[in-house]
Amino acid sequence: MNEPQSVIYANNVRLCVSVFDVQLAFGLTAPTSTASETAHVLSTIIMSPAHAKAFSTLLADEIRRYEATYGPLPVGDISPSCPR
Repeated sequence: MNEPQSVIYANNVRLCVSVFDVQLAFGLTAPTSTASETAHVLSTIIMSPAHAKAFSTLLADEIRRYEATYGPLPVGDISPSCPR
């Protein structure tokens, strides 16, 4: 795997979960977008629920370390991305 990897910036993520997989669709929402507008999806990552749980544990640990160093991160309104 010596191929160059692309790097993207995302300010929006849509999360969809099923019995078989977890999908994270990363995208961009323009600063002038309204709530009714959807983000332009740039990349989608699909993983097993077990892998997603391991990933969430690693991410939570990193966020705790970040906040211990730099202070709490504000979190805006979090609403479900996919219908349940």
